[in-house]
Amino acid sequence: MTEVSRPTVDIELITPETAKAFLLKNTANRSLRPLAVSEYAAEMKTGGWVLGCDAIGFDRNGTLINGQHRLNALVKSGLSAQFIVARDLPVKSIDALDIGKRRMLHERLTIAGNKLNARQANICSLLITPWSSNHLVRIKTSIQRDMLVAVHAKYKAAIDQATSVTSKINGCELAAAVYLTNHASDNEVRDFLTLVTTGVRFDGTTQPGDSAARLYREYRINMRARNKRGNDMQNFRLAVTAAEKFASKAPVRALKAYQENPFFDMEQEIFALIALLDK
Repeated sequence: MTEVSRPTVDIELITPETAKAFLLKNTANRSLRPLAVSEYAAEMKTGGWVLGCDAIGFDRNGTLINGQHRLNALVKSGLSAQFIVARDLPVKSIDALDIGKRRMLHERLTIAGNKLNARQANICSLLITPWSSNHLVRIKTSIQRDMLVAVHAKYKAAIDQATSVTSKINGCELAAAVYLTNHASDNEVRDFLTLVTTGVRFDGTTQPGDSAARLYREYRINMRARNKRGNDMQNFRLAVTAAEKFASKAPVRALKAYQENPFFDMEQEIFALIALLDK
C-alpha cells in the first residue's frame, strides 16, 4: 500500500523571486483578477499587509491551489512578506476553496475590531472622497480603512442620527445629512431626510424652504425610473447641495450642484483628519 504524505504547515518569508517560482505551479486556479492583485500590492507598499490565516496552498502533486493573487501582488510590489504555506494537501482540497462570498468592506472592518455596518462604511467613504472626484474612493489599503474608522469615530453621533431616521434612503442622502447636522437642528435633519424620501416633512407638512429637498427627491425618482442606483458622486454632490439649500430655508426653482462643497468647514476638518493618518 502506497504511503500518503501528510500535509505540512509552516510560516515562510516569500520574496518576489520565490513568488514567481510558486506561480509556475499555478495550473489549476480560477482566472486572475488584476484589480485584486493591484489592491493587495498597494496595501503591501503602504506597510498595511499583515500575516493572515489564509495559507498559500499546494496539493500533493505540487500544484498551487490557493494564493495566486497574493503571490502576484508580491511580484507586482517587489516586496517580501510572511505567509502561512501549506503543502501536500489532498488534491480535492481545491474544491473546498472560494465557495464563500468575498468579504465586504464593513465585514473586514468588523473583523479588525471596528464595528461599522455597510451603510456606515458607505457614508464614510463618501465623506473622504474629494468633491470634484468622478468616482467614490475605493478603500484598498489598511491606511484607507483607518481613515474610514477615524471619520466614523469623529462623526459617529451625526451618522447614528442620520441612519436612525429611515431605512429607505441611500448613502448619498445620509452623508448629506451628516454635513447638515453642523448647520441644523436634529428635527431639521429628520425633516430633510423625510422630505427626500416622502416629499413632506415628518409632520406631513411642507414649507417654501423645502423646495430644494423636494427637487432632489424628483431627481432621485427619475433616476430610479431609469434603473440607476444613484449612489455616485454626481448624486452625492446634488444631495449635499440640496441639504445646504434646505438649511438656508431659501426657495429654489432649479437644483444644480455647487462647484465646491458648501459645507467647506466640515470638509476641511475631515481632510485634515485623514491627512494625519496618511503621513
